[in-house]
Amino acid sequence: MSRVWRSSLVVLVLFMTLLFSVVPFTQSEEQNPNYTYRYGCPVWEPEEKKYCPERYQSLISAKNSYRKGEEVRITLTNLKDFEYNVEKVEVHFKPLFEHSFNLYYMEKDLGAIPRSKNEWTWTWDQRNSKGEPAGAGRAYVRITFQCCKNYRVYFRISQTGDTIEVPAQPETEEEVVEEEVEVRVQLPNPPNGLSTEIISSTEVRLTWTDNSNDEKGFRIYRNGSEIATVGENVTSFTDTDLGEGRNYTYRVSSYNAGGESSLSARQSVSIPFQVPAPPRELSSKALSPSKIKLTWTDNSDNEEGFRIYRNGSEIATVGENVTSFTDTGLDGNTNYSYQVASYNPGGESSLSDSLTITTPVQVPNSPGSLSSETLSPTEVKLTWKDNSDNEDGFRIYRNGEKIAELDPNTTTYTDSGLTGDTEYIYKVSSFNKAGESGLTSGLKTETPVDFPSSPEQLITEALSSSKVKLTWKDSSDNEDGFRIYRNGTRIAAVDSDTTSYVHRNLESGTRYCYEVVAFNSSGESEGTNRNCSMTLQSTPSVPGKLKATPLDPNSIKLTWIDNSDNEDGFIIYRNGKRIATVEPDTTNYIDTGLDDNTSYSYEITAYNDSGESGFASSGTVKTPKGEEKEVKKPTPEPIEEEPVIGQRELLAGIGIVVMVMGYIYSELD
Repeated sequence: MSRVWRSSLVVLVLFMTLLFSVVPFTQSEEQNPNYTYRYGCPVWEPEEKKYCPERYQSLISAKNSYRKGEEVRITLTNLKDFEYNVEKVEVHFKPLFEHSFNLYYMEKDLGAIPRSKNEWTWTWDQRNSKGEPAGAGRAYVRITFQCCKNYRVYFRISQTGDTIEVPAQPETEEEVVEEEVEVRVQLPNPPNGLSTEIISSTEVRLTWTDNSNDEKGFRIYRNGSEIATVGENVTSFTDTDLGEGRNYTYRVSSYNAGGESSLSARQSVSIPFQVPAPPRELSSKALSPSKIKLTWTDNSDNEEGFRIYRNGSEIATVGENVTSFTDTGLDGNTNYSYQVASYNPGGESSLSDSLTITTPVQVPNSPGSLSSETLSPTEVKLTWKDNSDNEDGFRIYRNGEKIAELDPNTTTYTDSGLTGDTEYIYKVSSFNKAGESGLTSGLKTETPVDFPSSPEQLITEALSSSKVKLTWKDSSDNEDGFRIYRNGTRIAAVDSDTTSYVHRNLESGTRYCYEVVAFNSSGESEGTNRNCSMTLQSTPSVPGKLKATPLDPNSIKLTWIDNSDNEDGFIIYRNGKRIATVEPDTTNYIDTGLDDNTSYSYEITAYNDSGESGFASSGTVKTPKGEEKEVKKPTPEPIEEEPVIGQRELLAGIGIVVMVMGYIYSELD
């Protein structure tokens, strides 16, 4: 179906819906003549003919005759093709004998009678101004519909409940005249002097004076309703099956073929109550530490109810014929004494035998304020409030299963061995020998993710005097990163899956110790093995102010400034080639064996185990020519010549030595 056709169909449906919601759906009698027909209208008085239209919808009453006080049910049937909206129901009632009142009743806006419903019933139960049910009489009902004409039904309520045949057509005028002639027969005189005597709680004896000699009998009325008839010249009647504590009003009339006399004066009587018999066979059953059920036998038939006494005080009342009562709100492990009495307006019976019962131990109160604290991915700490003082302990439930039983007065529990990133539901109850309290409300707790595994195989390596490189093995798959600790202090963090880190800007020649941990939202893992490295010494500073001075055509003297305190010596370069190494703290050097009239350039560095410093340069310097420059030789110091020893001096010296030796020898002797 194309989009245009679908749009057209939607518009058509909306138009039809609007049309049916605006235009009411009704049918007239002419369109449906099969459901209107002549019902008939029984008329006893000419002026009542105006209440009887010729055509009716099927409107009937349940029956043609009713007892005094009986509900009148009016039923509207054959509601198949119409939907009716009832605007009002009017009831006119005219009593046959009690002419002191007429009733008029109207009820409005009763609502719609659905078209699908085949029957509608409206119930009328009217009472007079004294609250008494309407007596015998005539009535008609008019029901008004919103869309249709008024429909009425007319019926008679009999005085005795005997069936009255309602003719299909109104009575003829001859029948009305004949009825009027019969009413003109002389009525008997009414009786007087009516008196009452209470014989028992269920019987009253009536007596009266017979004031006529043409009655066929007497009619006795109780509370406005005829209850019996007696023969002519009878002046007493005993009314039985009365109720205790009730009020009754009696009247008597005489009657004959002409009709009934007026009623005698009213005579009222109140039936007293007899005190009911006490209940018996009181028994009890403890339903719980706070509930006891009492049962007894009802030994009377006139009680209005029963009073329950606990420990001598009235605690409750129950209605007539009730034979049990449950006492609640009791204390556990406590003695209670019970008695029961029946009562009515005449008084209270004696109490039943006393019954004593001990309630069982009270089940402890449920704990309250359950809360949790996540200690780790594998541990949850529970806390609660102890609301009882008689528990033998507490039970802990996880996901519906009991996992622990604790001592009384305990208010905390740590559940361990859990799985990270998992939801758990906890409940707690208290218990004693009487039973277990109710569980606390379920507490939902979700553990965090597991701690990551510790990194392994940490290795450190000094790269220079200021840098140390760390490498390790990643042993977890759930870390958010790694943290590096140096000598116990965290110095850096790196991303997950990283396995190396270079620590910079360190002191030269210093020992540094490291540990690495993995971390995530739950916390840190254990640390790696502790690994230490010592940074290399720093290279010495560059020597300063290198100066080259020719001494002669074959030598040049170098001088410089020592700018460092950690050199192992100095390396001297001539024309880019290393030519010499000198001791630390040296500041000069003479380069010899050079060619005259030749240019030379010098560089010098300080060095140690970490390497060489930068170069200090002298620039280019040239040795002088040999012939152009007279080299002034230093004047040698004069050498004293040894005197030549002659033969004569030699002999003289030998002689002296011999003399001395001789002297020493003589002294020894």
